[in-house]
Amino acid sequence: SQAHLALLLGFVMAPILFACYLIDCIQRRNRGESIAHVGIEFGLLSITLSLIVILWHFERIDAVMRLEHEIKQLDEDMERVVQQRVCIGDFYGANQTLVDFWTDRTVPWLDLLKEAHER
Repeated sequence: SQAHLALLLGFVMAPILFACYLIDCIQRRNRGESIAHVGIEFGLLSITLSLIVILWHFERIDAVMRLEHEIKQLDEDMERVVQQRVCIGDFYGANQTLVDFWTDRTVPWLDLLKEAHER
C-alpha cells in the first residue's frame, strides 16, 4: 500500500540523511569549523527508530485500519437500509389504509348489494 511504501522510503532515507550530516560534520571539524548537526542527527536517529517500530507492527496497524474502514462502510450501509425501511414503511402504511377501507367498508356493501340483487 501507499502508506507502507512511504514508511519504507522514510526508513531508507533517514539513515542516508544521517550519514550525510555525519560526513558533513566530520569534514567541517577537519577544516576547523565548529558547526555541528547534533540536533538533526539525533532527530534522524529517533525518526529511524520510530519507523522501525511502526514497520515492525505495520501488519497489526494495517489490520486495525482495515477494520475501522469496514466498520465505517457498514455504518453507512446500515444508514441506507434504515432510510429504505422508513420509505417502504411509509409507502405500505399509506396502502394499508386503502386495504383497510376496502375490507371494512367496500366489501360489506358489495355483499349487501349481492344479497339484494339475489332476492
